[in-house]
Amino acid sequence: MSLLSFIAQVLAVILVLLSATIFTVTIHKVPYGHLKDLVNNSVVERLLHEEPCACMERCLAASDDELFAEHFRKDVPPVLSLNNITDSFLIYSQSLQSSRSKTNYSQVIKELFSVIPGEERYRDAGPSRCRTCAVVGNSGNLLGSYYGPVIDNHDFVFRMNKAPVQGYEKDVGSRTTHHIMYPESATHLDNNTHLVLLPFKTLDIQWVTSALTDGSIKRKGTWHHYFEKTPKSFKRTGKHSGGIECETILELHKRRLIDIYTGW
Repeated sequence: MSLLSFIAQVLAVILVLLSATIFTVTIHKVPYGHLKDLVNNSVVERLLHEEPCACMERCLAASDDELFAEHFRKDVPPVLSLNNITDSFLIYSQSLQSSRSKTNYSQVIKELFSVIPGEERYRDAGPSRCRTCAVVGNSGNLLGSYYGPVIDNHDFVFRMNKAPVQGYEKDVGSRTTHHIMYPESATHLDNNTHLVLLPFKTLDIQWVTSALTDGSIKRKGTWHHYFEKTPKSFKRTGKHSGGIECETILELHKRRLIDIYTGW
């Protein structure tokens, strides 16, 4: 699976989450002439024709951008639940990374949903709602950035892997609504944070079950983070390619799909 396809799926998850019930914006019936004083005609047309959300020009539909549309898989559910585990999803998930494991996938899923809820969430998207989110990386560039208030001002705050906030609030903020991580770290989440698992192989699903029960599966890696002192940064570790990731993120920023805050 290409990095662009992966990021497209992550964006799909975020877009679904941005339409959740945490905060609601209600658009009342206002005369067309009054609306034109606030936004341009193209935005008005989006609102009047029941577009996916009420985020004005930043509202993204799957067909709005060629890059996104090319890599977005409509047949893959953005959030896994007991009701959408299909044969096509099984084939798709097993294609993300090769694995020598002969573990029964259906049994692994059954064990997973015996530990966590299996109902569907974030399916109430509508044209009257707009959410903003901050996706916070772990780069050392965050030190001294003073982005904390900017980050905390969003409806959703996504963090990845370890991502501590205590002691770094002025630079990284203090709120975390969704945490994307390797599940061996999931035992350290607070009660106000949702764990977001992106399973690349069967072992990843086994990890989250382990982390929330006996913690028998463990593994740690290394990178250049704002919360660690390392001799040097790493541009490539395992499946990561810093150069490709940087190019992809810059391209998304250029297309106005995301806004980058580099900390520089």
